[in-house]
Amino acid sequence: MVDEVQEIEGWEKAINSVLAQDQVKVGMLDQLEIDFVAERHGERLYVQVAYLLSGPETIRREFGNLEQVPDNYPKLVLSMDELGPAQRNGIRQQNLVDFLLEPV
Repeated sequence: MVDEVQEIEGWEKAINSVLAQDQVKVGMLDQLEIDFVAERHGERLYVQVAYLLSGPETIRREFGNLEQVPDNYPKLVLSMDELGPAQRNGIRQQNLVDFLLEPV
């Protein structure tokens, strides 16, 4: 578990550097944390990061926080899961490595 936490912290730093050209912050909605809120030119992107979406509780936590955000800006869940891009209630899910390798 400690290795997973350290790996996620490393991935979060990498994501932060990819989003560095944007204004990036941690978001709070009531008691829910949004890992990254990136803003650029009046547009916004919400990002949650999980090591793996390994069970219903993790899926509910990662997608549920974003589902509570009351605006229509894009929302994204990144994880190490190997499945192709997917969606849940309009929220995209993408492999974290694929996201980091996309051109900016």
